Amino acid sequence: MRRFTWTLVFGLAACGGTAVEPGPTRSSVFSVVSFEREADGVSAGMNLDGYVSTTNDDRACKKEDFLAPDGTEGVDNQLATLLPLIDLVGENAVEEILQIAVDEGRLLIVADLAIAEDGTATVDILRGQDVPLLGTDGRILGGQTLGLSDEPPLGSTEGAMVDADTLETAPFNLRFPVLVFTQLYEVTFEDAVVRFELDEAGHVKSGLMAGGVPIVELIDLLETAANFGQDFADLFGDAVRESGDLARASDGTCQNMSASISFEAVPTFKFR
Repeated sequence: MRRFTWTLVFGLAACGGTAVEPGPTRSSVFSVVSFEREADGVSAGMNLDGYVSTTNDDRACKKEDFLAPDGTEGVDNQLATLLPLIDLVGENAVEEILQIAVDEGRLLIVADLAIAEDGTATVDILRGQDVPLLGTDGRILGGQTLGLSDEPPLGSTEGAMVDADTLETAPFNLRFPVLVFTQLYEVTFEDAVVRFELDEAGHVKSGLMAGGVPIVELIDLLETAANFGQDFADLFGDAVRESGDLARASDGTCQNMSASISFEAVPTFKFR
């Protein structure tokens, strides 16, 4: 399983006994954020629980995993099964509203990566608080300086290079802002894993994050969102409760729903 693999990797590194100097910190801001969808059983994502689950597998509450675009089995992304329902209520504007929040700076996420010579890294995910300049493509302009929120990091973890231009984090809890029909909230991605694709200078150019969102948080979010419009708990509550596929409890229910989010990023500087 992924957690065991990362424990082994960093455990062996620690046993080496030689301190490795951290590399320079490079900052990148997410310029495009989107939910990963599925088509004909295929979805980008990660195997978060270490299983290849089927509709007969109690470990994932009988939720069948997806295939990755390259054919890899075991992708956990149950949120993808709910997106068509969300599209109906949101009049197919979910992605557009999400991207507007990014462009306006309401959903401003900065990734700090410090990669050492041995390929290990420290990773901090920070919340920005600024109005970014946009390029001719309408997206956040790279190379500008952006202000950070005074809040603590959304999440911090270790990572390691898995090939020449890909860095993957160890599992960690990540608070992530999400948009529910124009309202911005934070939810927890438990045991989240982020895969960063890097450019030649070591800045993030794209990536994928996946994790398990506690269903209780999602229900609370829907009930809170009802203060600004429809009764979303009535619309989505049952579907959310039935979509759990991670963190199976002793009573046989799965407490978390898997989700995958892809992103693009550009280099940035930052200040508080």
